[in-house]
Amino acid sequence: MLTGEVKKLLIDCLNDYLKFYQENMKKVTKETVDEFMKIRKIDAMSEKLTKNKEAWAAKEAEAKAAAQALAAEGKAADTKP
Repeated sequence: MLTGEVKKLLIDCLNDYLKFYQENMKKVTKETVDEFMKIRKIDAMSEKLTKNKEAWAAKEAEAKAAAQALAAEGKAADTKP
């Protein structure tokens, strides 16, 4: 395939995309933008973050307990003759 043919294919693809984009931009109104940009609470994300924090705290507690157990074992092993 020659570079001229590749350029023509690219131009056709870009023109199709631009036509699609321009048609969709015509549909956008001020109300659409305002609705999209308004501040709103995202409940699903809040719940997800809360669950992740709880899971992370549980993992940290578990790791801390394991570290303390290993430290206690190490101290006990050091005290043996």
